[in-house]
Amino acid sequence: MGRNPFTAGRWVRGSQFFGRETLINDLLHSDEPCNWVIGKRRMGKTSLLREMERRINNTDPGRLALFWDLQGSFDGEGLFDSLYDALEDSQDEYSDCWDGIEFDAADEESCSQILKKLARLLSRRSRSLVLLMDETEELITVGKHDAGLLSKLRRFLQTNRHTQTIMVSSPRLEMLGRTVETNTSPFLHGFIAFYLGNFELGASERLLRQGIDDTGVITRIQQITGGNPFETQLVAKHYFEDDDLERALIQLETNPTLNQTTEVNFNLLTEDEQQLLKAAHCGPAPFQEFEKAIIAKLLRMGYLAEDVGGGLKVSSYFQAKWLSNNLMTEAEASPAHVPEVVSGVVLSVNHKSTILQQIVAIYKTFLELAQNGQRIAQKDGAFVVSDGDTIVLNRKSLQLEPAETGDARPWWTAVTELSAFLDQFLDRKESWSIFRFHQMAEKGPDHYAEKDFLDLMMLIAEESVLC
Repeated sequence: MGRNPFTAGRWVRGSQFFGRETLINDLLHSDEPCNWVIGKRRMGKTSLLREMERRINNTDPGRLALFWDLQGSFDGEGLFDSLYDALEDSQDEYSDCWDGIEFDAADEESCSQILKKLARLLSRRSRSLVLLMDETEELITVGKHDAGLLSKLRRFLQTNRHTQTIMVSSPRLEMLGRTVETNTSPFLHGFIAFYLGNFELGASERLLRQGIDDTGVITRIQQITGGNPFETQLVAKHYFEDDDLERALIQLETNPTLNQTTEVNFNLLTEDEQQLLKAAHCGPAPFQEFEKAIIAKLLRMGYLAEDVGGGLKVSSYFQAKWLSNNLMTEAEASPAHVPEVVSGVVLSVNHKSTILQQIVAIYKTFLELAQNGQRIAQKDGAFVVSDGDTIVLNRKSLQLEPAETGDARPWWTAVTELSAFLDQFLDRKESWSIFRFHQMAEKGPDHYAEKDFLDLMMLIAEESVLC
């Protein structure tokens, strides 16, 4: 076995950097002086800046890119020290770009004064400064100690025509305006926001092709991670070392770094955003008009993804698993989320009412399996009714197999699986709504959308309560 080409948890650039071409092009050619890229933890924000630094300094003689890591700055003195370190590091690594520029940062100068002096020196040589600011959440702490310092820095960033700023952060930086009081415009006013989400299929495939030749394995990893860069690298790294994808997945489900990252990213969201993410995880549901903006944000950041049928789902298997294990109550979770049953009875025709009341949750189980390319091999005994009258998968004897279907829409696979499941326990003439469900399922996905089936399932559940 050769060197493992996959890395997880550290920044990359050059030949190890994949994707983000549209975003990089938009940023490099932006006419706006201040740009802000928002992304979850471990989505590649530092890699994005490092790659832009490399490209600008190696190919664009009219600009100098300066990477500035603010992490640990704490106050004005710390901010100065981090900028001083950034200047030294840049002069060491890109010495050719600094050739002929006599520049030193004096201890008595503020960060805005230092940057203004550097921008002036560059402009005299018909060059401009591209300031790449990393870990800018640190400005919240700095601002609490010295709000005036932020005001001066903002004035420089917004008004210096020889400087373009590209800063990255998690959504936490949105708190800056609420936690730091200023007598002038808030720091973030004037910044144009971009979002750093999951990889597109092409980028994740190119990354995975570094060390994996099996197209089936590549597709499976893409389905599991949803294009999340950190998860893609982590799964690929473990698979490369073990050559057993399923065993790697089991190991990663308890990986403390992965679980901690997922938890941190969930906690970055507002309460409304967290509730919407949980609602999407529970299963297809109608969303209110005011929630559309939240949905758009969660999609752009890679928390949510659209399934083939146009519905919403949590973007990766690991994130869904973490939600199930840490946040979902039994009432919120679908049968697929519930751990191995300790006690319960095998589902039978005696549980008709329970089946009807929980039909949406059962559908969600089949949907999750279909999204992972799986189906229940033997439905007899596959479900049990727990002591709390909740229908759950019987994981003690559950057998899964690849979902053999020519249709690329997981929701349609789930509908056909649910139709066959209902036939085991219910007479099609049980009610008009049950008969209608099977009738629609037999016509195919070209005649109906997932929403049509979901509306009918909700009606079936409501009818069962009234009977």
